[in-house]
Amino acid sequence: PASAVDAIQTFSIEATLARPDFATTTSGARYYFGNQPHPGVVRRIDTNVTTRQTTTRFHRTTEDACQWALMSGLIRLRDAAARHGGNGVINIRSEGNGPMSSRTEFQCTVGRGMVRVSLTADTVAFR
Repeated sequence: PASAVDAIQTFSIEATLARPDFATTTSGARYYFGNQPHPGVVRRIDTNVTTRQTTTRFHRTTEDACQWALMSGLIRLRDAAARHGGNGVINIRSEGNGPMSSRTEFQCTVGRGMVRVSLTADTVAFR
């Protein structure tokens, strides 16, 4: 839930991708952030699919909690693609202080004990 103490922080996508648990947690799809080049799309499944993932900050750093919320959002997007035979998520954008399309950073809303990552993306099938 939002509160008066919420703040928007920006974190590195690369740091999340480098986590040892990233590949096993989010396997089954390929992810492309912002306007990052991607392989040819065979079929566009859906556009502007949104997800909002919240997790607790207790017993971990804010960055770790935000990375976990990002990975949870990517899992939701992957599952949305897979339900219709897709294997990719492109044009991934985060939202905190309005939409942010970046190849290198994502926004995370940080509250008193919780964090939230809101994502919008297109689900696709690659060759």
